[in-house]
Amino acid sequence: MNTKSALTKFVIDLLGEGRVKTRGRIHLHQASQADRESASMVLVGSAVIAADEVPGVAPAFVLPAALWAAEAFAWACGMLIDRAEVETNIPPWIIKSRPATNDLSSHWSVDLVFRFAYDLIKRSESISPNDDLHAQLLELFTPWPVSAVGLHHEPPQAESNLVLTHSTLRQMLVDRTLLRQDKHWLQDSRIKHDIEVVLGGYPELFT
Repeated sequence: MNTKSALTKFVIDLLGEGRVKTRGRIHLHQASQADRESASMVLVGSAVIAADEVPGVAPAFVLPAALWAAEAFAWACGMLIDRAEVETNIPPWIIKSRPATNDLSSHWSVDLVFRFAYDLIKRSESISPNDDLHAQLLELFTPWPVSAVGLHHEPPQAESNLVLTHSTLRQMLVDRTLLRQDKHWLQDSRIKHDIEVVLGGYPELFT
């Protein structure tokens, strides 16, 4: 197995097939520059497809934000699988390179990868919701409200207010709220009308 391309292979599996494989213990160290550049090419191609599939016009794609999300998600997946690791804190190299959460383009770009956060958190909960790693995963994903729908964790107000100003991100949030029955967003007065419009003639589904 070529560990030099571990991140690229991880991204291909995740975005192409919706599954993950951790190779080369990539959760323990930052990927090489060559691997990051190769993974970036995959992210750019996937971003074009994602933009075509969402309602309206997506925010601009920012590659560094998506690449950060890919490395952060690889760390999260690796840590969840490798329970021999006792140090569960988010690595400094992930914390230091986190994109600004006050930028709409960052939220869109990070979501290219973090849209899979819901499934990862569900797996984490099934292992142990009281695990220190579970708390770290919530800390990693919560600042990105569109990606964090369904995590049963109240999103930060500033970031929530921001994404709700963009019609495409707002619609994505509404759709995921209904799909995942997120109690926080179902009770949020700002999107209740949006939800009722989506449900149309089936108001009994609105809980």
